[in-house]
Amino acid sequence: MMDIQAGGQVGCERERRVTGAGHAARRAGGFAGVAAGLLMLVSGAFGQIGRGGQSIELDQQSVANTVPSQIDGMTVQQRLGQKVPLDLVFTDTEGRERPLRDWFIDGRPVLMTMVYFRCPMQCPLTLQRLTQRLREIEDWNIGREFNVIVVSFDPSETAQQAAGKKFEFLTSYGRSPEASVSKGWAWLTSADPTRARELADALGFPYRYLPASNEYSHATVYFAITPDGTISRYLSGLDTTSKDVRLSLLDAGQGKLGGILDTFWQMCFTFDAHAGSYTLQAFRLMQVSSVVLVLGVGGLIGAMLLVERRRKAARVMTALLTGAKVA
Repeated sequence: MMDIQAGGQVGCERERRVTGAGHAARRAGGFAGVAAGLLMLVSGAFGQIGRGGQSIELDQQSVANTVPSQIDGMTVQQRLGQKVPLDLVFTDTEGRERPLRDWFIDGRPVLMTMVYFRCPMQCPLTLQRLTQRLREIEDWNIGREFNVIVVSFDPSETAQQAAGKKFEFLTSYGRSPEASVSKGWAWLTSADPTRARELADALGFPYRYLPASNEYSHATVYFAITPDGTISRYLSGLDTTSKDVRLSLLDAGQGKLGGILDTFWQMCFTFDAHAGSYTLQAFRLMQVSSVVLVLGVGGLIGAMLLVERRRKAARVMTALLTGAKVA
């Protein structure tokens, strides 16, 4: 120990006499030593990983395959083509017991979602996104082109709570006349938990009560349903665009909604059931564009021929009246 301390003192004295350049070189050497030490430590760590790599890999695999119990089984089971039980009765915002079929009227498709109103985050965000997307479809109105149904699956929630949510999101939607919009946008509850469960099972929509937190684990999805109650499309609740909503309602409307431009877009987009959204098909777009081009050119040629025929008829009539020869 003494020798080490002495050596250290000599080293310090020598350090005081070095030039600036020598000092920099020595400091760089010190850094290099530290770096080498760290490299040895890291190498040793990687050596340990190499020797135990198999167990670590298995641990990672087990973590990847472990699903928290709260969300285990919360996968939507798509039941396309199946019917919604339209005779199921729920309570509307005025406290009246009404069957779902009351909103499947006048050949209008229905956009439906299931939430619970006291949800701390996911359901409010789902409803905000829904309202925003519907607001972006500026030439369509709830209650005119389509209806919307929001169903609470929490049996403890009341018509008064539903009425408060309805007022909040009607205000956010901001359309007039409000009366028709209000009639077409249903906010439903039921104190009987079997009703929401029957509807959810028909839709393939999972939810589970979590007693520890007094909350629910559930999926986030919108359902596009035809006027006769047939499930037509499933849309991702958080990633859906206004284009997706419009096209899903066009599909559910069975050709009774939209104009020529909507028909064009329907031909160019296909629904990706896995992603829950519509994607543009380039080849189909080229096909449709080619047809439109041919029809446009054909129409132009037809119009030119019609104009020429009328001009010729006018020249003949002029010749007959004046006795001149027809050019």
